[in-house]
Amino acid sequence: MKNFILLLFLVFSINTFGQVSKLRTTSFSSKTLKNNIWTQWNELTSADILITVDEGKSRIVIYSNKTQIYDIAKKERKTIDQDGDVTFHFQCINQEGLNCRIRLLKMIKTEEYQLYVDFSDLKFVYNFYF
Repeated sequence: MKNFILLLFLVFSINTFGQVSKLRTTSFSSKTLKNNIWTQWNELTSADILITVDEGKSRIVIYSNKTQIYDIAKKERKTIDQDGDVTFHFQCINQEGLNCRIRLLKMIKTEEYQLYVDFSDLKFVYNFYF
């Protein structure tokens, strides 16, 4: 429950206070679209990567080997699935001008957090903690 409150604080601080929130990843994976079929997720790879969410700049930055900068074009919605997992959706544009969707997910039963970056032909997922 404490972690859920932290996630809500993160999202609401994005909406109201203009703070910079820092997240630290534990692992990541990716999958690609080939011949109009999504591949399986790659095996999770350990990763200690800093992610910042900066409401003042409407920007999410992932400091991986190649820094990924995503400008938030629109804060779309919050969804809750049948398991009670909460997802916040953002429409974004990266530094190359490509559209994508970023999703922040809190899994209630396992108390795990994930950040998804979804392009039309490529998807990343980062497991993270506060």
